[in-house]
Amino acid sequence: MMACAIRARLHPGFRLALALTAVASGCSRPREEPVTTAVRAITADAIGRHGRALSGEELAGRYYASPEADSAAGYILSQLRSADVQLVQRAENLLGRHPACFAHHFSVTLHRVTPQSRLAAVSGRNERVALLGYEFMPLVFARSGDVDGTVTWIPRTGLPGDLGPRVRDRIVIVPPDVWRTTEGTAIEARLYRLARRFEEQGARAVLFAGDPDLLYSAASTYPSTLTPELRSAVHSARGTLTNFHADRASLSAQAEAWRHAPQATLPAAVVRSTWASRLQEGDTVRLGIGLAPEVSLGQSILVGFRGHSRPEQIVVLTAHYDHTGINAEGDVLNGADDNASGVAALLEVARALPQVAPTLERSIVLAFLSGERTGLQGSEALIADLPRLLGPEVRVVTSLSLRAVGRNAARPLLLFGGHENPWLATVFDAYNNREALLGPPLELQRETASTDAKFADAGQARASAHLAFQRAGIPSLLLNDGLDATLYGQPDDDWKYVDADKVMRVARLAFRAAYDLATELRPAALPASAPGR
Repeated sequence: MMACAIRARLHPGFRLALALTAVASGCSRPREEPVTTAVRAITADAIGRHGRALSGEELAGRYYASPEADSAAGYILSQLRSADVQLVQRAENLLGRHPACFAHHFSVTLHRVTPQSRLAAVSGRNERVALLGYEFMPLVFARSGDVDGTVTWIPRTGLPGDLGPRVRDRIVIVPPDVWRTTEGTAIEARLYRLARRFEEQGARAVLFAGDPDLLYSAASTYPSTLTPELRSAVHSARGTLTNFHADRASLSAQAEAWRHAPQATLPAAVVRSTWASRLQEGDTVRLGIGLAPEVSLGQSILVGFRGHSRPEQIVVLTAHYDHTGINAEGDVLNGADDNASGVAALLEVARALPQVAPTLERSIVLAFLSGERTGLQGSEALIADLPRLLGPEVRVVTSLSLRAVGRNAARPLLLFGGHENPWLATVFDAYNNREALLGPPLELQRETASTDAKFADAGQARASAHLAFQRAGIPSLLLNDGLDATLYGQPDDDWKYVDADKVMRVARLAFRAAYDLATELRPAALPASAPGR
């Protein structure tokens, strides 16, 4: 008891070192027995049962917003009910006194270009029409509508301080020298900021001129007009095997664009410089923007365990249950490793947590996500909606994601984001031993999590919820088995190749780490700069 009291008064620089040895200290003993019992309850048999059910042929690859995905969600809910986790109908009850789950519904929108989209330069009765998909493309964040007006060019020397007199009631043309030098690394972010600025100054529409690559930005990618690279990927043997069709490619690209565009702007398009260069100051232009939105409704399943002293601080664990459906040859893409393994592990974490819930100080939320393979929509919807669901005071302290954790035998388990968040990786290191896992430790290897992953690339299967949380400024880790990411969507990703014992140890490790982060047992594990500290 005295040692525990002394530790609380130690200099912060010594607290983390003491935290990592707390398993062997007297401070940990009162809580360790139920924790060990909970860890022992996570078994390979249960992991195998979940994995076989989720990757079975009858779920037909559980493609997002399909009946089979609904069946996968139903299986998850049934397993939670059998673990005495109650379904609640109101989100604010998710972090009540007892373990509870809540179905979080969110929408994903795919935009298609309609025939209304047209661009023409008008001279008397003559029109010089731009070819859709070749000479111009609407921007996905542009409002639909028809606009005509006179042209004004922004000088190549840059934007004047007061744009109003120059752009008001005009159709603005922005040369490459201007939009390329605008702040923001992503093209979509630069175009959006400029479009908003012109709108605020009273412009009627805006055209961004550039080379052909500009027409293939994420902000102007639609199923009927994919980039050459995406078109090649869709029609390749690899694309066929992974069911990487045009809608899916476009949906991922558009999701990337909307990350930089929180709302629609004035009518806007990108246009080839060779077409725009023939326009003179004061010429007349007619622009029509026609985008048809198609809304799909997805659902994620959230499981909440309330903390006692800091319930508004949340540790989030995620795994996605959607996969890629059936390919053109009729093969079911079962996604046993990606990501039935991660969901199976998280289900067992959900079964274990009620045994230690009375000792939590921070809250824990488990998120079984959908809409992740279509551009991380599920995780981004969750991040956006959490304050509305649980209250504005809620802060996600950290997130841990499980994706593809059951193959590659004894090769290292990769911790993506471990280099950016060494303190978080250290929590996993502290429990990666036989005593904590009640079995052989895993070899852990820290990796860098890039925020620039190209989600539209069929091979980027390691893009996961941790990237969405990282973009939101939340310390995040992804646990991944390091299998070649292009193999996740193959027809032979079946459960017979998954090592259920390895998934069990990953689940035990994730449970231990989450419990550590959600209790006062090791408060030094969270750096002073962590959200919610």
